[in-house]
Amino acid sequence: MARKQAENRKVPDTSIDSKVEVMQAIQLVLVPTRTLEPRAQLIFEMIISMRPLSMWGAYDLQLATDLAEINARIEWTQEVLAVEGDVLTTRLGTPIINPRATHCGNLKRQAVTFMRALGLSAGQRHLGDEPSRKRAGKQMELQQASQKIEDDPLLA
Repeated sequence: MARKQAENRKVPDTSIDSKVEVMQAIQLVLVPTRTLEPRAQLIFEMIISMRPLSMWGAYDLQLATDLAEINARIEWTQEVLAVEGDVLTTRLGTPIINPRATHCGNLKRQAVTFMRALGLSAGQRHLGDEPSRKRAGKQMELQQASQKIEDDPLLA
């Protein structure tokens, strides 16, 4: 009997191991707020993978669904534009800008707005210019330090 009790003994809920096990046991699957076409579904999954699952709220899922649909429409419009071209000719021979090109530009602006609203832009994820400036500043400091070392007769 003593063995049986030792085997059934559970780890306290406050232990780190139990917390890790609980987190690994939970398999969160986030789904779009409405049915998407297959390409938009793939885009939705890519969007969801851009930040941890625990950081997605209900409204974020709505925005991610809209963003996935917009990106799928942008891809489709760009494929059509590749065939039709950006400039069309009227029956009278007057060249005009393809209305799909204007529509595609509007869709791209909407997509950027959704990306910013979700906090997924490069600047918001700290992938933009700021890290580059920091890296460049550190490189400049290293260059200046190496020049100081070369100028110092005791260190050279």
